Amino acid sequence: MQNEEVVCHLTQTDERCHEIIRANTHLAAKLSEDGSEYGTGPRYCPTIEKKMWVFPDKLTHNVWLEPEGIDSHVVYPNGISTGLPQDIQE
Repeated sequence: MQNEEVVCHLTQTDERCHEIIRANTHLAAKLSEDGSEYGTGPRYCPTIEKKMWVFPDKLTHNVWLEPEGIDSHVVYPNGISTGLPQDIQE
């Protein structure tokens, strides 16, 4: 078997993404009204809602695009777990 390199790519959220999250935070399953309660996302990653609440001055948040496997076209967006409903995510 030949060694193949698996490459992850780094991207970031932007202001448009933050606007959508802020407008819909009340729908997030993992964020309490006062910001005191959060769930833990996959791989112990805080949700994007929590990151925005904890770091309100950050204009972007990193998102790692990780291939699920060498022979797969599925990409896992690591660093952006969320409790927002599916229609908002889309």
